[in-house]
Amino acid sequence: RAIPTLIPNKQLSKWQNTLLSFIWNYRAPRLLKTTLNRPRQMGGLAVPDISKYYKAILGVRLSKIYNPTYHSDWKSIELSALKPYSFSEILWMKPEERPKTWKLNLFLYPTILFWDRHKNFLSPSPSPLKSITGTTAFAIARSPTSFPIWRKFNLTRFIDISDKGQMHTKTYLEGKINGKIPWLEYFQIRSYLNALPQKSSLARPLNKFEKFLLLPKFQNKRSISLIYSFLWKPNAYQKAKFQLLWERDLNIELSQKQWESIWMSEPYTSRNINTMLHSYKILYRWHYTPVRLHKISSSNSKFCSKGCGSTADYLHCLWSCPKIQKYWTQIRNQILKITKIGLDLRPETFLLLDWSKQRIPHDSKLLIASLLNAAKSLITLRWTSQKVPTINEWHLKIWDWFNNDKLAYTILLSEGQKIPFTF
Repeated sequence: RAIPTLIPNKQLSKWQNTLLSFIWNYRAPRLLKTTLNRPRQMGGLAVPDISKYYKAILGVRLSKIYNPTYHSDWKSIELSALKPYSFSEILWMKPEERPKTWKLNLFLYPTILFWDRHKNFLSPSPSPLKSITGTTAFAIARSPTSFPIWRKFNLTRFIDISDKGQMHTKTYLEGKINGKIPWLEYFQIRSYLNALPQKSSLARPLNKFEKFLLLPKFQNKRSISLIYSFLWKPNAYQKAKFQLLWERDLNIELSQKQWESIWMSEPYTSRNINTMLHSYKILYRWHYTPVRLHKISSSNSKFCSKGCGSTADYLHCLWSCPKIQKYWTQIRNQILKITKIGLDLRPETFLLLDWSKQRIPHDSKLLIASLLNAAKSLITLRWTSQKVPTINEWHLKIWDWFNNDKLAYTILLSEGQKIPFTF
């Protein structure tokens, strides 16, 4: 948590750079900042984005003020600075239309400023949450003394008075407040609603942030994480550079669903940090191939160190080399003996753990992924060596990882946590 005061972007960037310098041990970064910060289900490593966490804190504070079920002394004090308007009305006013007191409040100012900057993302126009009172869009309702019945019973937002773009009947609204509504005011609002050019768009479904604002009871647990994850959702799915390179080398196109499955399978293959590190390095194409080293210095050979005479790009070193192909055939046969499952000899399965083209029991995926990750790690350890990993070395690597995982999972079991399998 943090005190919701206004923190300059320059200071947030400074803190983020300090964190990244620590991660890279004050060396040149090997991965893009966006790749580090993205959530795992979006192809990142989930390194905290301090700027987005700060925005999420402001978003939680905004939702507390917005939600009428949340009560606190600080909320009453800050809302008093907005009188005679409600917080819902203030959000949809232009900055110059608001009472000047909102800028003088040390905590309220950054919260509303956050809303102004991200309003079109948090609640895209036309928003069902938009207020019809207090704004110049509906001039006769601009005065805080106008439409008193509607304000008293919180019938001031599109979502309160309409459904699927159509305004509720007068009888329905009167039953909702258990009272009478002036005919003139009802027809004035209905006329305003019908005249909107985007009237039909008001029927759009609510997004996650809007649903969070409208919870019948404010949800404090994991609220920051919920808004933080929402801030990461892109408007359109875009593939990162390493994804495009994998698809180019494999001559295939993987869907968003396939990539999400690949990303989410990596963190759960092991509790061993070194195991996870090897997997991530291959996925993000971390290693320098002979081709890349040759571009850095012409004194380095760009040909395969195993002696096949081919240009050693990323896919060749991990898969296409004839000697590496024999190694993968042996690994496939060993996995068949262990699991009774014959894997198709495809690079997307062995290198990326993409199971979409072959039916594999869910319980076996974790074991097979661990066996394949051990095999891949041995290749990268002999990246520039003339030797090819052996099955005996693979057995030793598996046994080493197994003992480390067994210790980690034993500790988790002693703490009462669930694990994906038993020893």
